[in-house]
Amino acid sequence: MVLATTVALTVTSSATAQVKGFEFRSLTVSSGDDPISSGITGIVQFSTKRNFMAEVAVQHEQAWFLSGREFKLGVVDATLAGSIGHFQGSPWVGPFLTLSVPITKVAGRQVSVSTMQWPGLFFWEPKNWDNGRKNNPERFLIGYLGSFQIDVGPVGFTYGLLDFLDDKPNKLIGGSYTQKINGDFVAIGKATWSVNDERWLLYVGVTWKPNHKGS
Repeated sequence: MVLATTVALTVTSSATAQVKGFEFRSLTVSSGDDPISSGITGIVQFSTKRNFMAEVAVQHEQAWFLSGREFKLGVVDATLAGSIGHFQGSPWVGPFLTLSVPITKVAGRQVSVSTMQWPGLFFWEPKNWDNGRKNNPERFLIGYLGSFQIDVGPVGFTYGLLDFLDDKPNKLIGGSYTQKINGDFVAIGKATWSVNDERWLLYVGVTWKPNHKGS
C-alpha cells in the first residue's frame, strides 16, 4: 500500500520539468475497491499542448502505463490510447477508449453521458487465476472492462461489465459523487454493486490538479 503512494509522489516531485513536451497534469491517490483494483492506488497523469496524454498507475497487485490522443468529434470529447501493464505477475496490452457527450442542463447542472471501453490481452494467467482450467469459453486470455455513465453535475450513475479471463462476466452498478475541496483538490466517492460477489465495492480518492498552462 505504501509503495503506490511513494511511487506516485516520487514521480510527481520530478514532474515540474517537461519531458519531451509532457507536463504534469494531476495526481490521484485512492483507497478502497473498484472493479479492477483494491487497496491504495496512485495515478499520475501528464499532457501536452498538442492534446497527447499519458498516465502511470501503481497499485500493490498491478501497474499500467497508458498513452494516447485526446480530441473532439463535434461535441464529443474522446480519448484513444494504448496501454500496457501487469496484473499479479502477468503482463498485458490493450487499447483504451473514452467518449463523453454533453446532453443538456437540469437546474443549472450539466448532464452528460460517457463510455469507457478497455480490453486487454494477457500473456498468461495471473497467479491467482492459474487454476489449471483452460480459458473457456474464450480462446484467448482476454480481460475486458466497459462502462456507461450518466453525470448530472457532481453525481454519476454507472453500469459496467467486467469479463475477466475464465470468470463469469460480472455486472457492475453504482454511483459516484465528486466534491471540490478547495483550490486544486477534488474528492470523489464511489459505491459499486458487484453482482457476482453480491457486495458493495467502496472507493474514495483525492485528485490534485494544479492550474497551469498546458493541455
